[in-house]
Amino acid sequence: MSSDPLKSAKNAIEATDKAARSVATGTAREAEWLVNQGYYAARRVRNRIRFVLERMILRGAIFRLMIISAGIAAISLVAGLLAAILTGGFESPGHAVWWAFLRMTDPGYLGDDEGMTLRIISTIVTVSGYVLFMGALIAIMTQWLNDRIKKLEMGLTPLVQKNHILVLGWTSRTADVLRALMMSEGRMKRFLLDLDSRTLNVVLLVDQVTAELRVELQEDLGPWWNERRITLRSGNMLSVDHLRRADFDNAAAIILPGEDYAGEETIANDTRILKAILSVERNLIVKPGQRPPSIVAEVFDARKVPIARMAYRDRIDILASDALVARIMAQAVRRPGYTHIVTEMLAHNHGQEVFVRTAPELAGKRVGGIHAGLKRGVFLGVVRGTDDDLRSYLNPPQDFELEAGDSIIVLAQRFEDCMPEEWQTDGAAAPARESFPASAQAARRVLLLGWSHKAVSLLGELGSFEGESYDVTVCSIVSPKKREKEIAAFGVETARLSITHVDGDFAVPAVLAGLKPESFDSVVLVASDRFRRVEERDARTVLGCLLLDHTLKGEAKRPPIVMELIDRENRMLFPARTAEVVLSPMLISYLLVQVALRRELGVVFDELFGPRGAEIMFVPASDFVEAGTPVSFPDIQRVVAAAGPIALGIRIASQCSEPGGGVELNPDRDRPILFGEADEVVVLAPDSRA
Repeated sequence: MSSDPLKSAKNAIEATDKAARSVATGTAREAEWLVNQGYYAARRVRNRIRFVLERMILRGAIFRLMIISAGIAAISLVAGLLAAILTGGFESPGHAVWWAFLRMTDPGYLGDDEGMTLRIISTIVTVSGYVLFMGALIAIMTQWLNDRIKKLEMGLTPLVQKNHILVLGWTSRTADVLRALMMSEGRMKRFLLDLDSRTLNVVLLVDQVTAELRVELQEDLGPWWNERRITLRSGNMLSVDHLRRADFDNAAAIILPGEDYAGEETIANDTRILKAILSVERNLIVKPGQRPPSIVAEVFDARKVPIARMAYRDRIDILASDALVARIMAQAVRRPGYTHIVTEMLAHNHGQEVFVRTAPELAGKRVGGIHAGLKRGVFLGVVRGTDDDLRSYLNPPQDFELEAGDSIIVLAQRFEDCMPEEWQTDGAAAPARESFPASAQAARRVLLLGWSHKAVSLLGELGSFEGESYDVTVCSIVSPKKREKEIAAFGVETARLSITHVDGDFAVPAVLAGLKPESFDSVVLVASDRFRRVEERDARTVLGCLLLDHTLKGEAKRPPIVMELIDRENRMLFPARTAEVVLSPMLISYLLVQVALRRELGVVFDELFGPRGAEIMFVPASDFVEAGTPVSFPDIQRVVAAAGPIALGIRIASQCSEPGGGVELNPDRDRPILFGEADEVVVLAPDSRA
């Protein structure tokens, strides 16, 4: 029993020790917690100060200067008061602070200090001044200047312009549009003269202006790049604020080029163009007496043209690029060599161009006198109507009488050649033939290699020619089911078409040889829209043309080849004898610019390249003149005019392999021409099938 009290005492002692240890441990933890709390509080204060400084520094150069100024003031105050207390050699604390500030800003004062203490303080203050006043200030100003220059290069400064040409968006056509604007000097001068302006200013609004974009544009334009006349601005053409940054209210004309080969995004491209037109329409502010800017835009789907025209209340021209390129390719199928004529007519500073000139002094005159009166140009027709309703009359009868407000259409090298030098008597029109010989066949077999949205338009154009039928074989890696679906969705008229779909890759030699291209009347290669990069699209087309050339080598019959390319540099890879090349982005860009500078050209080219109305044809020269007999071009004009058409130029068969395909429009009037049996005359004749 005696052991029980001892055990109880032992337990009590252990409990007491345990309680004491618990108290000690709790106290230590509490002390540690308090220490940690103090550390955390101090760290939060430090972080808070750093955060405030960070926010102030990031707010710009002014706030950075404020921080530096506060640091300079603090050092000057502390150093001045310290010097006043330790040396007692200053009249007042204010003088001491001023002394410290002078030492910070100018180290030349160091030699004036006396005494070790004052010199030590002065040296420390001067070194601090080098770091803060000189180093930090220069760094802040340098960074501010760099940031400011970078922002200026980004094109964020709002413009103040008047009567400028505004190009919206960076696409595969933009560089060609700018080049055409800079090259069309004569048209631009006349355009500016109508606006009572002297200087051409082109503004390009892109999503983001970068140094890489500027360099790319300079390389594309080459000698046509002009820093003073071309201004870049960053912005989205769907944003009103960004449009105002480009001063769209005061623009003379707005050009909206499309993005070539958007693939499945063609609907998105047209939607983007329509939205941009609506943005301009809804937010345009026009001052009294000011003419609203005209709009020239490109869409892919021709069915959206009426909708786009309704979106803008003033002058607007919509070009359906797919339909236009398809028309040119379809005409090239019907008239081999046609692309050489189109390229010369649309390109600037390259041979003959189509001009539209107002001629109020010719009101009441008959066009029969204009033909003979033009000594250096070829009369094509008349444009009549108002801005809202323009109509072209190509190859009108010789007794067609001009009215006030009419404009004449002339093919010439210069605008100055577009007026008659002398007036001839308006005689009666010579009797025309009852039927004019057509070079197109009644039935034609066409091999179409590749598939794109332009291929659908091409089939639609071929099916629109009345009195003609086409047997078209399509070979592409796109499934026939998808092709048929797209043809049906587009509403292609198939009454005059017989379409055979082949599922295969024409880039495989065996597949191409199995198609027997030598059995066709024409072969067409369209650039694929399955690839987004220009190099990939053209590479496949170039490969197909090379394989075709190899497959047809040695064949007695070699069908004409028409191919579409995107990059103009690839045009030089093929001589005219190999294939006719349609550079779709360049042609569309040139047409956009020509219509923007002279909107009457829109209706002229629409009829000239379209399936109805007057059309360009190649007719054997032997139909008009005797082979081997020297004649002049005016002689040819008179003989052709007696048959009804208008002579535009000649095509020499021996020169077909040279650049231009042997085609010469409006040749020199004084040069004698000696035709061979295979030579032809280029004429503008009414379409007997219309």
